[in-house]
Amino acid sequence: MTFGQYPQVSLKEARDTLFEARRSLERGINPVQEKKTAEDAEKSVAHNLFEFVAREWFENKKTIIKDNYSSRIMGRLERDLFPFLSNRPIGEITPPELLEILRNMEARGAVDTAIGASSIVARFSVTLSLLVELPTIYRLI
Repeated sequence: MTFGQYPQVSLKEARDTLFEARRSLERGINPVQEKKTAEDAEKSVAHNLFEFVAREWFENKKTIIKDNYSSRIMGRLERDLFPFLSNRPIGEITPPELLEILRNMEARGAVDTAIGASSIVARFSVTLSLLVELPTIYRLI
């Protein structure tokens, strides 16, 4: 197990980390496995974020969607949804939040594409088992 490279990690930090690793071992916890579990959990959270799911959906669909249409969808996502939802876990996005974003888009005249794109991303997240079921807002669309 490594604790980092000098000079990014000072000798004191490395000793403190070593001490914590030894304490974990004394408690019967494998510090290497503990670190891997924490990294896996962090990855899992990142893979549930709206932007990650939307881009993954887009990559899967872009081969069967015409180039002109696919670029319009990604443009709408990047302009209208990612600024507000990109770092949010998809399962935590609430109907009122989405409605507020859609109302802003409606004022610009772009509501149909936004509703369709957000609905498709939600449906795709269900197929990836990121969501157990479709949130109510997406069932109405």
